[in-house]
Amino acid sequence: MIVSVNNIVQMIKNMNNEHIRNTQYAKKGQDSMDEAVRINLSNQEVQIEEAKEVKKIEIKQNITKAFFAVTEDENVVIKIVDEEGNLIRQIPPEEYIKLLEFFKNYNKNLFSKEV
Repeated sequence: MIVSVNNIVQMIKNMNNEHIRNTQYAKKGQDSMDEAVRINLSNQEVQIEEAKEVKKIEIKQNITKAFFAVTEDENVVIKIVDEEGNLIRQIPPEEYIKLLEFFKNYNKNLFSKEV
């Protein structure tokens, strides 16, 4: 098979053109991929900022204070109140304190020396 110089030159040009086209497609694909990554990162950054804002709102909504006190009967009571002063929770509960007082009085009467 005899190949002329012109045929070789034409084959080289075709290969070069094909290489250029492939490179351009690859670059366009890379640019598209880069843009997709940029959009994705941008969306993630927005989601992170939104999550931070939601967390700040939740933190602001959940501002509470705890007060520790010792009652006359030497019981430790913890009261958790919101920022407006409304009682959220008491530890131990009021019912427990009343029950404890009842049993103290009951024990006094049970073992009383008076008849």
